[in-house]
This record gives sequence, structure tokens and C-alpha cells, in this order.
Amino acid sequence: MPQDVGSVGKALRALSKFPTLRVVELLGQLCISEALFYALTVSDDDDSDLGEANTFPALTHFTLHIGPDTADGTWFFEADKTGRPEERAEKTTEGQRLLELMDRGLLPAFAVKDRRPLPEDPEYQMWVWSRDLDYGHLEPESVERFRTLPCNDTINSMMYHAARAVARMPKIERFEVSLKDNFTADNREYPFSPPYLSRKFGMFYSRERGEKERSILTLELGAVVDYWRPAEDVIDEWRDTAKEHGVEELEVEYRE
Repeated sequence: MPQDVGSVGKALRALSKFPTLRVVELLGQLCISEALFYALTVSDDDDSDLGEANTFPALTHFTLHIGPDTADGTWFFEADKTGRPEERAEKTTEGQRLLELMDRGLLPAFAVKDRRPLPEDPEYQMWVWSRDLDYGHLEPESVERFRTLPCNDTINSMMYHAARAVARMPKIERFEVSLKDNFTADNREYPFSPPYLSRKFGMFYSRERGEKERSILTLELGAVVDYWRPAEDVIDEWRDTAKEHGVEELEVEYRE
């Protein structure tokens, strides 16, 4: 069980005691501990479990944007060694789009040696800023150089304790933790990414009220959506969270 909640965790625990606080937005690319939400489930004095005690009694919306590494020097992602990258790319809409660009000669040498974008093509503006650079000597990149697969140890720990913390937020309507250095086909900060390079993570818990109350957990995983899932005890904990909020069946959605 994580012990060091870090400075952000301690600050979050202090905020959780404000009785009228309704919205928390921690934006940017924060480097957090995997134990961040653990801080909301234990006491200040001796780190004993808070039991049924509530935190953030009035909070309705929580948003946290994180970076890919943790505050203690580990990572939320690791190298993806689960098969040939081309096969994975063909299974995703993002990968299919970049494979089409590759076939049309619109990806620079980072992905396909000695290819250049064409000025008359609508995709040209995507590469125009780099047109005077020479990438012809570069070889295709290896997928194992990049941390693109969620790391089971750290991601699962963070998600598990997030579920336990949200269960203690009686008024919560939307809870979000998302990675802010995503590199995908739509991210112009990484225009040279070949189709097998995609790092994306978003965890969204929402409660919908109406004739029938619903609790929905949506996970955005990018290209790994076809073959990566959180640990079963993580999903079980989110199901228990939904029950704490009066909903018997949690709806779980996985998206690219």
C-alpha cells in the first residue's frame, strides 16, 4: 500500500476539508504520486483508514491533468512489447489514418525513409514548419523506445485509490484524471509519430440523474484499447463506488 502521498496529496487533503468547495481543477501536466488519492482515504494524524467518512462534502466536479511520470521517479507507462507495431496500427482508427498518410508519401523520413510532403496536398500544412530540415538519414523508430503502454503497477494503484476517494465524495457529478502529453494522430506537437506510436489515458467517472440514475466509468486508452485493461480489483472498486452513490450497476466504456 502506498505511503508517501507527496506534497500535492497533502494539499489535496487540506482542500478536501473545505465544506462549500464545489469545483477543483488542477490543470497543466502535474507530476503526481501514484498515492495521490490514497491521501483522501486516510487521516492526517496516523494514516489510519477514514472508513465511511466523507471528503469534499460539496464537490461536484474534479479535473486533474497529469504527466506520464510519477513524483517518485517511476512511470505511469512502459514500453509496449505485445506484438508487431504494424499489426496493432491496423486495428485502430488512428493507426489506419497514419498508415494511409504513409502510403501516400506524406509522412517524413522519421516513419518512411526519404519521403516528403507535397505542397498541393491538404496535409502539407501539417509538416510545413519542418520542410527545410533533413530527415533523410533517419531510420524508422522502434516501438520499444517509447513508453506507450499503461504500467500495471502505477496506473492500477492510482485508479484503485481514486475509486476509494470518489466513493467518499457524496455530491460528485464528474471526476476526471487525464494525461496531458498525449501523442496521437490529432496531436500536432508530435507530427512525426509513426502509426504505432500512441500514448493516451483518460479516466472519467460521471453520474447522470433522471428517471434512472446512472454511473459511468469511461476509459480512453488510445491505440492500446484493443488489448489493455485495468486490473479486475480496480474495476470492482469502481463498482463499489457506484453503489456508494446509489447505483447498483456501473457502466464501463472503453474508447480509443
